[in-house]
Amino acid sequence: MPAVVPAWLGYHRWNRRDERMAELWVRDIVAHLRGLPWLGPNSAVLDFGCGYFDAGARLADRAGRVDGMDTDPHAVAVARTRAAGLPSVIYGSAAHLPAASYDLIFANSVVQYLGGDAGVAETLALFRRLLKPDGRGVVVLADLIPTRYSKPLDACRSLWVATRNGVLPAMLVHLWKAARSPDGVVLHRIDERRMVELAAAAGFGCERLARNLTPSRRRYTCALTARPGERPA
Repeated sequence: MPAVVPAWLGYHRWNRRDERMAELWVRDIVAHLRGLPWLGPNSAVLDFGCGYFDAGARLADRAGRVDGMDTDPHAVAVARTRAAGLPSVIYGSAAHLPAASYDLIFANSVVQYLGGDAGVAETLALFRRLLKPDGRGVVVLADLIPTRYSKPLDACRSLWVATRNGVLPAMLVHLWKAARSPDGVVLHRIDERRMVELAAAAGFGCERLARNLTPSRRRYTCALTARPGERPA
């Protein structure tokens, strides 16, 4: 099972949740996924690293099944409450995810919390096993952080977006607490060429989308497509 650094768990211990900001951070990826023309009642989707199931719950009426997985017991409990009555199962461990079951997997703001390139490679190999062998085989990875990345510029962008969307106070609190986090959060950075290499090793083609699917425009999003007959060892 992929190793996940404790940064994400620490983040949710100190970060105060704001529902409007949570909606803002999943809005673009939800719109992108809902717009996939082949997504429909016969499709199964996995929200990997689902948190409180903000994105997954907004896709439940578009696909036949939308499952979620997270490693934080508190987030899993909240997600299961939100998924009640939906065609969804929320898993608390990647070890329990059903193999060869999904047409689409998406991971929003997840890659930076994995244990370096080795953790990314292990996670991509897991995704390859989870996809249906005869399905579309698409993985969307949003909010990847490039190696050349400026925290101050990204923070300024986030403040601008928050101001336009009426959540500036929540964003100010978020950034202030992030800067003072006692957990020493260090986010993994990965450039596009390395992402292509790791994807290829897992049996995927990799394409960078025109823009990132979160307000952090200095980060990027990749769409991975499973190559027929190519699976990791």
